[in-house]
Amino acid sequence: MNIAIVSPYFYPWYGGITEHVYHQYMELKKRGHTVRMISPFDGGNIVKDKKDVVKIGNPVPLIVNGSVVKIPILGRRKKVIDNVLSEGGFDIIHLHQPLFCLLGISFLNQIIHRSKNGLPVPKVVGTFHACGGGVERFLINRLGLYFRKFRNVFDLKIAVSLASRDFVSPVLPGSYEIVPNGVDVERFSGSHGKIAQFDDGVCNILFVGRLEPRKGLTSLLRALSLIKKYSSKKHRLIVVGNGILTNFYKQKISPDCLERVCFVGDVSFEELPKYYNTAHIFCSPATDRESFGIVLIEAMASGTPIVAANNEGYSRVIRNDQNGVLVDPENPDALARGLARLIDSRTQREKLAKQGSFDCKEYCWSNIVDRLERNYSLACTNSCEKNNSSANELFANLRRKIAFR
Repeated sequence: MNIAIVSPYFYPWYGGITEHVYHQYMELKKRGHTVRMISPFDGGNIVKDKKDVVKIGNPVPLIVNGSVVKIPILGRRKKVIDNVLSEGGFDIIHLHQPLFCLLGISFLNQIIHRSKNGLPVPKVVGTFHACGGGVERFLINRLGLYFRKFRNVFDLKIAVSLASRDFVSPVLPGSYEIVPNGVDVERFSGSHGKIAQFDDGVCNILFVGRLEPRKGLTSLLRALSLIKKYSSKKHRLIVVGNGILTNFYKQKISPDCLERVCFVGDVSFEELPKYYNTAHIFCSPATDRESFGIVLIEAMASGTPIVAANNEGYSRVIRNDQNGVLVDPENPDALARGLARLIDSRTQREKLAKQGSFDCKEYCWSNIVDRLERNYSLACTNSCEKNNSSANELFANLRRKIAFR
C-alpha cells in the first residue's frame, strides 16, 4: 500500500503522538509499504530516508490546555495540500488528531473539495488521541456544528483509548476501532547499560516528558520534600525533558531538595532506554487530559515499576497495586506516600515490574501494526460500501424525479 501519515507533531518535537507516528511509520516500512510522513516538522535526524518526510508549514509554539502546542502556519495550504494529494497516489491517508490541528482540518477540507469535483481521493483513516482538555472541549462546544461536515469523510475512525473515543464521538458519531499506542519493546527491554553518574546506590525516581503544567511536575517536586516523612532511604529525582518552563520548575525545588533533583534536559533516542534502566521507580503524575500514556508502556517494557496519576487515561493502563501504583496527582502527600512505599520495598518494586513487563507485550508495535493493517483493509471495505450507498441514493433520487415528472 501507498500510505500517507499526517501528523501535527513529529521529530525533533518530542511527545506521545510523535512516538506513535514514528513507530507506525517504521513498522509499516518494514512490511514493504510505501510510507510518507506529512508534518510541520522535518524529522530531525531520526528518519534516514529524507524523501519520506514531507514538511508542510512552520510550527509556532503556543501555551494552551496546560500544554505547549505548536500550530503550523501554512502558506497557500490549499494548493500545497492539493499537490500532495494529486502527486502522492496514496491508497490510504492516515490523519492523526485531525479535528484539533490546522493541518488535519486543511487536509479534510481539501479531500471534501476534491470529492465534490470528481477528483480521486485516498481512503481516509483518522486516529483520535485527545480525551478532552480545555481547548479541545472549547472547540467541541463551539465548533461542533462545523465538525459535523466531516462525518462522512472518514472511511474508518480509530481511537487510542475509550476515553478518546467517548470524547470525540458526540461530534463524529459512529463506530470506532480501539487501537492503543504502542512501544518498541525490544528498544526498552534487555541490557542497554545505565547512566554511570546515577548508578551509585541511591534510589532513582525518573520523570520523562515535556515540562509543561499538565504533566504534574510541580506536584512531584512538592512531594519530593515530603517523602522524608515516610522513608529514610536516600533517593533522587531525575527529570528528562525540556520546555519553555524549565527555569520555572527549577525555581519550584524546595531548598532541602536541591541536591536530590537533577534536570538533564532532552536526551537522545539512544540514551533514553538507559535512563529507564537506571531508574528504580518511574513517576508520571500528569494531572489531567491523558488519553493513554506512552511513557507508562516504555517504563513497563524497561522493567521499571510505576507510580502514576489516577486519571482517566492512565487508569486504563495501570491496575492499582498490580502493575503500578495509582495516586491522586493533585495531592503531593499522597504522591509522596506512594513513592515512599516503593522506595522502601524492593519486593514490591519487583512484583510491579514483573507484571508490567508481561502486560507491555500487548502494546508491542508488531501487534499494533497488525491491527492497523486489518483496519486499512476495513477502511477499503467501508469505502466501497459508502460509495455503493452514495450511488444507491443517487439512483433513488433520479427515480423519484422521474416518477414526479
